[in-house]
Amino acid sequence: MTISKISLFILSIFAISISLTSCDQDTVEDVNNNITTVTEYTSILGIMDLAEIDDATADDGLKSAIELDYIPCFEVTVHDNGTTEFWPRSWTFTYANEDCVDFFGNTKLGSVNVLLTGYWKNEGTSRTISYEDFSINGNKLEGTRTILNTGFNELDNLTFERSFLDASYSQADTATMTWDSNRNVEMIAGVETFLVADDEYMVSGGASGVNFEGKSFTASITNELHYMRCSMFPVSGSITIEIEGESSIYIDYGTGECDDIADMTVDDVTTEITLGLNN
Repeated sequence: MTISKISLFILSIFAISISLTSCDQDTVEDVNNNITTVTEYTSILGIMDLAEIDDATADDGLKSAIELDYIPCFEVTVHDNGTTEFWPRSWTFTYANEDCVDFFGNTKLGSVNVLLTGYWKNEGTSRTISYEDFSINGNKLEGTRTILNTGFNELDNLTFERSFLDASYSQADTATMTWDSNRNVEMIAGVETFLVADDEYMVSGGASGVNFEGKSFTASITNELHYMRCSMFPVSGSITIEIEGESSIYIDYGTGECDDIADMTVDDVTTEITLGLNN
């Protein structure tokens, strides 16, 4: 599977932060606490979980490699597969420059290893991504990602199964969040072109794990998330976050607008929030 400009990588998987745009003064503290919680979970299911840096190797024909419009902060090493066949392919992205920031102002250090068994459009092709001493803004990320091409569905749309297993994210060695996630992805537009601007995806699934406070949680996509290239956030769909001993949090991304606005509902109280990036 393909998707966007390479430096949009992972991550903002954990870079998505949410700020309050309006609320009653008496409830500011409670709402801010909920926003902090939302930051932790929406990041797992956010748009950057689709935008993989592993799409950026020029000689493997992957789609996003043709749309580089900035100087990347990494070096790419393509490994010899030891055979005369083109596939499988493996490569490593190495981040070594502490002064280099990506498109969204994030500093990444360490290595990302990628193994691709075949051309991304072919059914049965899988991609595996792992991390080696990898951090984002000093926060360590671990785990194994897989993306499996599951072929065309009855609507003739290309589909994928994506997982992130044994995942952990450590906040400067002070706290760690762990989880497993599984998503089903349907590519509803753009599969016939080599541009990423026309790509559209519908995503279902969720994640479960233990948050930074040691509480169990689940984050479920309750209505399919619709992604378009006009926005780094879903243009529609919703997720529900269930946390051990706490009220449910419901996030509604809207009805198709390309913006950074969502509605957060807790205990029947709805607050408009602005989605953004946090270094």
